Amino acid sequence: MAQGDMGRLVLEGEGGTLLNCPAGDVTLALVIEPGASMGHVLFAAQKAAAEIESILAQR
Repeated sequence: MAQGDMGRLVLEGEGGTLLNCPAGDVTLALVIEPGASMGHVLFAAQKAAAEIESILAQR
C-alpha cells in the first residue's frame, strides 16, 4: 500500500513539541519550547528545510 512521501511529523508532550520536516534525503528535527508560536516555527522550519535540501543537492 503506497503511502507517499513523509510530510511533517509533530509530537506534542508536556515539555514541548518535536517537529520533523523532510529536507530531501534527510530530516530536520526541531525541539520547540511550550508556548512558542507554531505558525512562526512551521514557516521557518519549511524555509530552513528547503535551504538544507538545496545545499545538499549541490554536493
